[in-house]
Amino acid sequence: MVVATAAVLAGGAARADDPPEATEAPAAAEEATDGAGQDESCDGDGLECSVATDAGTDEPAGESADAATEAGAAGAKIAIDPDAEPSAAVLVEHETPSPDEPVGCGYDCRPSDGGSFQLYGAGGYLALRDLKLYLAPGETEPDVLVDRALRVDGDGRYFGGGMRITAEGDHLRGGIDFDVFGFTGPELRHEALTPGFHATPRHLTGMNLMAFFGAEADYAPVHPYGEVWLGGQIVALDVALEHDTFGALGSASYLAFAAGFGPRVGILFELERDLHADLAAMGTIVGDAPRFGLTFGLAYFEGDRPDEDARCSGMACLE
Repeated sequence: MVVATAAVLAGGAARADDPPEATEAPAAAEEATDGAGQDESCDGDGLECSVATDAGTDEPAGESADAATEAGAAGAKIAIDPDAEPSAAVLVEHETPSPDEPVGCGYDCRPSDGGSFQLYGAGGYLALRDLKLYLAPGETEPDVLVDRALRVDGDGRYFGGGMRITAEGDHLRGGIDFDVFGFTGPELRHEALTPGFHATPRHLTGMNLMAFFGAEADYAPVHPYGEVWLGGQIVALDVALEHDTFGALGSASYLAFAAGFGPRVGILFELERDLHADLAAMGTIVGDAPRFGLTFGLAYFEGDRPDEDARCSGMACLE
């Protein structure tokens, strides 16, 4: 019994004399700090610490709860692995997008790129400003009308239709536009004819050929656009010749020409991915045959257009 008790006491004394691994933490921490060019010492309670740099300045660090937390974390690490060499910590920052920022789209706001072919109807107001008439090719002019300075004039309504070919890319658009129309209300002006003869205009039709250029915005499924156009117009009409006694004496065809420039604004509605409805209004700023009207058509788009659920909205794509 006495021998056993002595052995137990001896073992306890030996274990008490052995320093625990945790007591090596300050030494290891000091060694790690020395490797970085600094020396850290703390009092026994571990409440106040100072850092001695190579410049010989002391910076109190125990006053900050964050510094104490970092020191405790470093000591715990060294206690677990006292032989580990210090390594530089790498801080990787991950930016969190602000909720106020617009959400990007899968296509990086890439606009439509391709072209479209459109058929449309047109109607509106047209004014013919005293346009000079020229005898159409292949026609024979009655002697009574020769050198009588025939001109066409008058305001009225026009109705017709046409086709439009448009190329699109990077929010820009441009192309050519061709349409034909009928006109009501023309008046024929001329020098005095031989007594008893009368000239009457009939069947006035016209044709417009325009080039246009503009820009388009993407508010899918709606695409507003604005353009400027520059074009020429040809007016064709028949002039019927009559006599008070002999009645109708026949007719001849004449042509008139005009040019113009003006704006056009419109809006495209996506009916399907490749099929659009197009409503536009146009006007003439400068020209001998000003017109103001509306067009409505269906356009088939062929090209690269992002899916609706993968596009940005509104000006987010334009900025």
